[in-house]
Amino acid sequence: MLVLTRRSGQSIRIGSGVKCASFESRATEWCWGSSLRVMSRVVRSELVEQVSGEVREAADTRASCA
Repeated sequence: MLVLTRRSGQSIRIGSGVKCASFESRATEWCWGSSLRVMSRVVRSELVEQVSGEVREAADTRASCA
């Protein structure tokens, strides 16, 4: 059983095709739980967006230096 707690407006991504967002909140947090039969990578969405932005910046910097 996987149980995650995120604040309102935050989401998670499971693998590359599943994104779960807040649908029920208790005070300022919501809970989501699931049983998974296969191993999947679970990453906080804001980290994916941060790393993607850093990769884009690095690519832009490299392109401007070439």
